[in-house]
Amino acid sequence: MEDNGEKVLVAAFYDAKGNFLAGHAIPVTVDINPDIKLTGLSEGELVTEDRVPLAAELNFSAAYVKYEIINPDTNAYYISSGLDPLGGFTMIPVMEDNGNMALRVIAFDTAGNEYSSKKVNVKVDVARKLSLGGVTEGQTIDKSVSLFVSKNFNVSTAEYVAVDLNTGKETVISNNWFPGPDMAGSKQLYARVKDTNGNIYTSNKITVNVKGTPQVLLQGVGPGQVVSAPVTLKVKSNVTLDSIKYILMNKATGETKIIGEGSYLAEYSYTPETGIEGNYSIKAEAKYQGSTIKTEEVNFSVYTKQLYAAKPIVEKEKFMDFASRLATDAKEVTGMSAALQTAQAILETGWGQSVPVDKYDGQLSNNLFGVKGTGTAGSVTSNTWEEYNGVSFRIDAEFRAYNNVSESWADHNELLLTKSRYQPFRDVMFDSTQGAWALRRCGYATDSQYSVKLINIINLYNLKSLDETTI
Repeated sequence: MEDNGEKVLVAAFYDAKGNFLAGHAIPVTVDINPDIKLTGLSEGELVTEDRVPLAAELNFSAAYVKYEIINPDTNAYYISSGLDPLGGFTMIPVMEDNGNMALRVIAFDTAGNEYSSKKVNVKVDVARKLSLGGVTEGQTIDKSVSLFVSKNFNVSTAEYVAVDLNTGKETVISNNWFPGPDMAGSKQLYARVKDTNGNIYTSNKITVNVKGTPQVLLQGVGPGQVVSAPVTLKVKSNVTLDSIKYILMNKATGETKIIGEGSYLAEYSYTPETGIEGNYSIKAEAKYQGSTIKTEEVNFSVYTKQLYAAKPIVEKEKFMDFASRLATDAKEVTGMSAALQTAQAILETGWGQSVPVDKYDGQLSNNLFGVKGTGTAGSVTSNTWEEYNGVSFRIDAEFRAYNNVSESWADHNELLLTKSRYQPFRDVMFDSTQGAWALRRCGYATDSQYSVKLINIINLYNLKSLDETTI
């Protein structure tokens, strides 16, 4: 919409060195009368499906769209976050929605102006749905499982039940179910819920086979973790243990040491001693009815010397000019929106204040986009997240290092310009708004609001001026 007005449309030809060869220009008037339609439902339609795909049909390039749903009978109101104009939206009606419903899609331009479709009035009549998830029919349960209910109505309470197929006995179990020997054998699982009116409903029943072997799982240290500060050790078990002890082993010498023992319900703190850097392993041994149960042996390393954190690449107030110069130079070669490149650098580095360094020696990576692997100057070691037995922890990961930021910029551009997965991005990379959404569709970032954040940065700091050109 921001293109409305008197414009000049130019076709220009340049040689490989950027010298103007020939061109032609004509005056045009851009006068877009915004037309927005909600697709996927029609006026007066009866909605009985539990998932309804919706989309926006637009005659202009929007920054983002939002989907609005109103129940005029109850005044219930929902509006989505800013979404990809080309990405669609799935409406999931629940029983509380049964009755009249009005929907519309609202498109926003880069100036924040909104343009709405006509409301589509429908009738919702979905049947009650309740099912148990987290396990499958015939599954063998030999570890902890997470149970959940999938439903399309509000509930006040939910519980999970295991039925012994031999005796018919029912046992209420936890949603984080770690069955022990007393639950061994064939079981039928189901969920029982109470709605907000006090009515009881039960889910489908799923038959599983429970091994029930006594087990103990170590929590607090994960495989490959680098321990440089105190960690809390504990165990999870499917039986009531008599006692527990934690055993530390030096992998170089084979020397072992008990670093905690007593009640298995207690938590134990392990603080690495200064100067004992190296590779270690830890395991827990539990006593249970006269026998010993052991956890897996977890290999990790200890490092107690100085660790280095991310560093600024330039003063914050100078980063805009710093990044925009690199982006503009790259745009002249590739055609990729300089506004989008600059916004990415701002977002990825926090205005240039958080650039990865080697956590052990402080080497600056010059890596402005957090790309993993090996770069022109090798790599630096930083952190990434993993999970072990339900507990998150940090492990070392290698990030690309460069001799200077120009190499980082060029490498990031090459990634986007050559990888096949980014072809949809390359099709629209000249446009900062369309490019921001295409990056997300190509799987560049997991943050659902990544594109919106880029677009907001571009608009707030008028970065689109970087994409203007002269002839």
